[in-house]
Amino acid sequence: SSTIIAIYVMLFYVNWKMTLVLTLLLTAKVFIIIKTFSHKITSAGKRLQVFSLARDKKYHQVFGNYKFLRLLSNNAQHAATFNENAYGFARANNINMVWQALPRFILETLGFCILIGVMVYVLFRYNNAQFVLPIVSMYALAFYRFLPSITKILTSYNQIIFNTHAIKPFIEYLESPTEELTYTPITFKQAITATNLSFNYVPDKPILENISLSIRKGDRIGFVGESGAGKTTLIDLLIGLLPANSGSLFI
Repeated sequence: SSTIIAIYVMLFYVNWKMTLVLTLLLTAKVFIIIKTFSHKITSAGKRLQVFSLARDKKYHQVFGNYKFLRLLSNNAQHAATFNENAYGFARANNINMVWQALPRFILETLGFCILIGVMVYVLFRYNNAQFVLPIVSMYALAFYRFLPSITKILTSYNQIIFNTHAIKPFIEYLESPTEELTYTPITFKQAITATNLSFNYVPDKPILENISLSIRKGDRIGFVGESGAGKTTLIDLLIGLLPANSGSLFI
């Protein structure tokens, strides 16, 4: 960083007007690249999260219930679903890799054009070809010293926005309010009663809606349903691990 600062100060000392113009051009170029590419990379990050979750879910469904898979003999359907999600996952990764690599080539191309512009400007200004070479060489050296740092900053920024959607659910979960439990004992004498319990992980996509049931003391209850129907979520609501969006739970 100290070397880059020293080079930049030297450029300002040699020709502060041209250095300022080049700085503004480079800043505008980086800003345009960020605005143009960030939307594509963010979209790829969202798709990666969706396909990654679906692929992993199907993997655990299959190998977590291998006996049932063999009994039902629906291997082709599971394989097709897994392949579809795996393809979407790989495609999102490939799109991200392409958009990650493009800024460096764009910066190099535009930088070369800027250097040609500087050379033409110096020739027009001083009308001396011998004076052009040292100045152009100096700006070329400065550009290729700055380029790796700028590329690393852009790559790091793009990686952050690409991976944001992967860690966002975990951050929201960790930041969600928790209920402060007391040590007052609860006497369970009659029943656990749920009235109009509703819950959703994603807004406008309810997992459970208006569930009402009563479990009497001593009963043995089994929840049966398809994978993803909300069985585990309902149990988590009943034992207090998840707060219901609406409804009441009585003991």
